[in-house]
Amino acid sequence: MRSVPAAPRFFDLAYRPVWLRATILTSLIPPVLMTLTKRSSGPFNGTASTSGSAKWCRNLSAMDRPLAWTQHVTLSPPFLDPATTQFRASKTRSVVSQADPGFNAYLTPGREFSWPIAPRRDGGEPDLRQMHKTAPASGYTAHLADPQRDHAYFVAFTPRFRQAFGYVWKRADFPWLGIWEENCSRQASPWDGKTITRGMEFGVSPFPETRREMVDRNRLLNADAYKWIASRARLDAEYWISSQVTDVIPESLTWPKVS
Repeated sequence: MRSVPAAPRFFDLAYRPVWLRATILTSLIPPVLMTLTKRSSGPFNGTASTSGSAKWCRNLSAMDRPLAWTQHVTLSPPFLDPATTQFRASKTRSVVSQADPGFNAYLTPGREFSWPIAPRRDGGEPDLRQMHKTAPASGYTAHLADPQRDHAYFVAFTPRFRQAFGYVWKRADFPWLGIWEENCSRQASPWDGKTITRGMEFGVSPFPETRREMVDRNRLLNADAYKWIASRARLDAEYWISSQVTDVIPESLTWPKVS
């Protein structure tokens, strides 16, 4: 039996954005085509600089397709320090993944909770606005955007560099945020038991899973767990990145006013 391919995911890697336009390198046209455009503005709110991105996804095939369209924002040292880096996000209902992405899960699998206080295996209640400090540790949690807001956001702050940065996007485009933690858990290459990273992955689906698993799941926390793109149709999405020097973490991010 042929294995089921993973749902397509599209990546933004690292906290310093590098903008690339997708290029088709073979003579075969993929069934789903992605492209990215960039637009920027100067300081807004007096202190923060912003960079905007508009993306579209076009289905070139003759059939409707389920998508797990996700932006993967991945943080690592020196910006990321499990002991001091702080996070804020516009999230409400949340759930711990049944599957551990590493080998030292510290949260209770499958448990639902309210952001940001999560259920720990040993009965504790860690605050996910900071990464788990003690290694080895791993985890993945899925979070629904606040339904009272038109826009969703997350912001990360490092006191060491007095630097805060974050993303703000339309909740209708990307209702989910997945938080992936890896703190010296994976021993195999290229992790080698030394990797510290946190992924802040906002998208249309809650978990990294195969397309069949995603479709079978259908809904989670009374919300859609993926998005359909119709045959020959196009989906558009837009988000902004904010970066600022500050002594304290911003408690929220707002959609910039750009003329």
